[in-house]
Amino acid sequence: MLQFNAPSNFKKGRLIASRFRVIDLIIAIFGITVSVILINTFMPLLHNMFWLIFMMMPAAIGIILVCPAGQYHNILVFLQVVLIFYTSQRRYIWEGVHKESYEEDKNEENVEG
Repeated sequence: MLQFNAPSNFKKGRLIASRFRVIDLIIAIFGITVSVILINTFMPLLHNMFWLIFMMMPAAIGIILVCPAGQYHNILVFLQVVLIFYTSQRRYIWEGVHKESYEEDKNEENVEG
């Protein structure tokens, strides 16, 4: 599923709050929920900044994935496009000039002219 540039109001009707797809909200809410549960469960036991940062990672990853990213809808879509690009089979159709044949043609022109 590749997504390209579109007018700014093109997808406003299909997005929640004019910004999020359903999967974006699911990822962000899941990450925040996991972080809140981890913090409420383990923070009274572990009084350490390292563990607090570690428990905030699901929320941070979820929020970062749904942040806008330039030409793409968000970072999640960008990562999907990169994954499709690197995993898909690419066919390169030769439409150029071969260097040796170009040099031969150039030499023939010099000899004739």
